[in-house]
Amino acid sequence: MPSDAPDSLDGWWCPMDTEYAFMGFSYEITACQSPDQLNAEFADIKKSFNSRYVRLYGACDKPGFYDDVVDAAWNNSLGVHALIWHVVIRSSIPSTPIPKAKFITRGVQFGSEPLFDDVLPHSELALQVRSAKARLARVQIPVTVSELAYGYQERGGAQDVLDAIDYINIHMLPFFSSVASDGAHAWPIVMNDTNWFIKHGRGKKMYYDEAGLSKHRCSSVLDLSLEWLALRHISERSKQ
Repeated sequence: MPSDAPDSLDGWWCPMDTEYAFMGFSYEITACQSPDQLNAEFADIKKSFNSRYVRLYGACDKPGFYDDVVDAAWNNSLGVHALIWHVVIRSSIPSTPIPKAKFITRGVQFGSEPLFDDVLPHSELALQVRSAKARLARVQIPVTVSELAYGYQERGGAQDVLDAIDYINIHMLPFFSSVASDGAHAWPIVMNDTNWFIKHGRGKKMYYDEAGLSKHRCSSVLDLSLEWLALRHISERSKQ
């Protein structure tokens, strides 16, 4: 990273349609980690796994916490997928400008699973997504929802939400399926949900942002995280 934030975002991020495979970890922030802990664990995420992103999970209301997240991410050359927790704007979205924030915040997600958890009607969620996009447009930060396929499906597809978001964050947790049995039979469930998003996602980029792999190197890395797996063949199929 440069020592100071650049003057422009032009050319700063790789296009989303060029991203695929493993990209990083979900990171639980409910403990409101200290700057030292954030730096140490972000360094491990970057250096040990060559991660590109950290996806925040949970919420911390400590004033200035997102400043610490931004500094730790900048120091370790990581992008951040920030979180609006259960449609309540918390410290994951800074209320005042942080100079480096727009160069660190790759996207903002509504989550976790606001449809599946029945937090609000899908029409209202779509409205809040569009409102967030308008607020963040000047800093070029895209907006999405972190959700299970079933969260959309049980609400008639919630196409208004899929149309509102900039890209698709998929919670791929086949053990939640009504037809789940064992790991040997999980892949058809994965592909069934993935194909549903391909059919209804109108060609938008898709990421698996929770996928049930366990990682234990960092105390704050969730057991329910892959953590940014987006397979190239899925991305290509979504364009067809």
